Amino acid sequence: MEKFMMVDKLGMLEIETVLVEMNEPVFFVCKNEKKELFLCSCCQANKNGKKWLITRTSPDIVVKILKDEITLREAFLEFEDIQVSVCSFDGDIKIAEHDSVDWDYENSILLPDKGEYMDVEEDEFLEEISYYEGKKVEAYKNIKLEID
Repeated sequence: MEKFMMVDKLGMLEIETVLVEMNEPVFFVCKNEKKELFLCSCCQANKNGKKWLITRTSPDIVVKILKDEITLREAFLEFEDIQVSVCSFDGDIKIAEHDSVDWDYENSILLPDKGEYMDVEEDEFLEEISYYEGKKVEAYKNIKLEID
């Protein structure tokens, strides 16, 4: 796994699965040391720098994305507890938690377009779907029931 970025509240993020790549990852899943998953999008890139949107996600959401059962915009807004905007311009990194302009469902120009799906080909992400479905089962097995 490739190290992506250190974000104080999230930890060291490593790229786990690249879903869209254009010379570098554009839309991808990261995890931290605690094995928590995050959905990431490089939403702006030019000669001066880049901007990413990062949000918490789950194996279930990743599977829904890969099966075209949820739009990309909906996936980014599924969890409101962690919505981070990261700017890197000329080597200077700035991190903003829940920038209301970036994360506004109706008006954000940085979130994926409304109604946009992965538009996957049949059998295109079978390996990844199997992997994340396995993570769902693993998470279920780790739940400890408390009986009073």
